[in-house]
Amino acid sequence: MYYVYTLSYPEEMGGAVFYVGKGSGNRVFAHEKFVRLNDKKRSGNHHKDVVIKRILDAGLEVRKEVVASFDLETDALAYEWFLINIVYGLRNLTNMTTGGIGYTVEDSPRLLGVPDEMTTDDVAHYLNVHRKTVINLVERGELRGYRVGRNWRFRKSDVDEYLERQREPKPDDRRDNG
Repeated sequence: MYYVYTLSYPEEMGGAVFYVGKGSGNRVFAHEKFVRLNDKKRSGNHHKDVVIKRILDAGLEVRKEVVASFDLETDALAYEWFLINIVYGLRNLTNMTTGGIGYTVEDSPRLLGVPDEMTTDDVAHYLNVHRKTVINLVERGELRGYRVGRNWRFRKSDVDEYLERQREPKPDDRRDNG
């Protein structure tokens, strides 16, 4: 089993989340342990260690919260990415990477499948049609999509539903050849 957790300041120091991680076993407790033991090699994140040390030096405890559990590590990585990049924002945390598997923010959704999102060009390639055909399908209400600024985005599950509907026989396609 894998989980995603947060480390936060204690309420006396504002209570803000300063780190999001993915782990199993006792991982959520390891960060504080490494700081107490002054084990810099095992931690590897100076900014997080400084925050934890500041909390401990004040005689307080780091708040640790397991926010979600998963059977698959890939699901935990995806959720970790989501919390770091969408919920909290990397610049507001001591995390050194965007989470997941450490790719850039732009790469992470596609590599991790979070969110399940495709561009017009992605859909056109997936369906083996011209991008204008994709826009026409949206305008006719045959394919669900949503706008992000001036660009269309599509959930892969919606594109797959469209494909399944195309495979269903239509009433005028049934011919009695007898």
